[in-house]
Amino acid sequence: MPAPDVLFLGHGAERTGPPVLLANFQRWLTAHTAVRFATVVTRGGPLLAEYRRGGPTRVLDPGWTPTRVAQQALARAGRPGAAASLRALRDRGRLGRWAHAPLVYVNTASPATLRPLAHVADDAVVVAHVHELEVALRYQLDDAERALLRERPEQFVAASHAVADNLVDRHGVDPSRVAVHHEFVEPLDPATGTEREHLRRARGLEAGTFVVVGSGMTEWRKGPDLFVALAAELRRRTDRPLALLWVGGATEGPTWWPLDHEARHRGVADVVRFLGAQDHPGPWFRLADAFALTSREDAFPLAALEAASAGTPLVTFDTGGMVELVATAGAGAVVPYPDVGAMAGVLGDWAQDEDERGRAGSVLAAHVRAHHVTDVAAPALHRRISAFLDP
Repeated sequence: MPAPDVLFLGHGAERTGPPVLLANFQRWLTAHTAVRFATVVTRGGPLLAEYRRGGPTRVLDPGWTPTRVAQQALARAGRPGAAASLRALRDRGRLGRWAHAPLVYVNTASPATLRPLAHVADDAVVVAHVHELEVALRYQLDDAERALLRERPEQFVAASHAVADNLVDRHGVDPSRVAVHHEFVEPLDPATGTEREHLRRARGLEAGTFVVVGSGMTEWRKGPDLFVALAAELRRRTDRPLALLWVGGATEGPTWWPLDHEARHRGVADVVRFLGAQDHPGPWFRLADAFALTSREDAFPLAALEAASAGTPLVTFDTGGMVELVATAGAGAVVPYPDVGAMAGVLGDWAQDEDERGRAGSVLAAHVRAHHVTDVAAPALHRRISAFLDP
């Protein structure tokens, strides 16, 4: 295949925020434009089929190929330079002619996307869609990767004003190079009372239970440990039966063990459930009474947007982009990080006030549908990148 109009670089094809947003955007491009695009991801995952429906797609690390085995052997033998050179040779080969696409769209600021970016043509226009805040940029990137991120893109697309401010204030990016395009989702229909009861019964939830949902990988940044602490605080604030359900992440292994330990020692193992990755997380968001965003930082998480689109009210810490959603919508709640007691106070009030909870959810749902769904937000993002393509 000759060079496409746009080459998308992604870190993976799992069902997490940035890969899902890319799939949504590509689906809209296919339906509404004549843009020819190709996609390169470092890791595979369930969204690969979706990407391939939009255009040719390649995976840099498709499995234990002979090249990857040799690369790992060199690294274990104490020859990291040789391993990196072999990996670069493989990446250049996998990119092929696609490296000469006139526009390269880097979807996430991560080692997995910056690595292939180093091999695209020098005359390519680079747009970097940054979904990350400082934890990711400081701790996941090395100095060379941060320098490439600062210097190579002509345009930054920031997932929220929090992301834009971080790029400018902490990384010295010229504000004229940064445009905010808030994340967008495919909306969920709010559940009727009967639907909610059915969804809950099908998942073993008792009638009258106050259900709080959180979501994300079971990693420190997402705050699943704070979600467990929240359960303990909330139990002290309400007499209602509780279920705190975490969608995504692990249900076994070293990232889950500490969470299970905390839940047992805090006396909430009967309340907190870690559900693992879900092919269709929407029903969990639709059946919930509230969504608790316990992330230590989060740019503008899609799970929270999806829940809000379903009329599920949101409470968040004051450490990321969801503060912007609550402020502009005029609904939901923001509490100081990391005050799980304050978050439990909000949820406890909602548990006792169905009218206020319903009002907040309805206002959030209307706002998300007006501003943060694919059909509304994707055209503006398309106009942004079209400015860099030849007419």
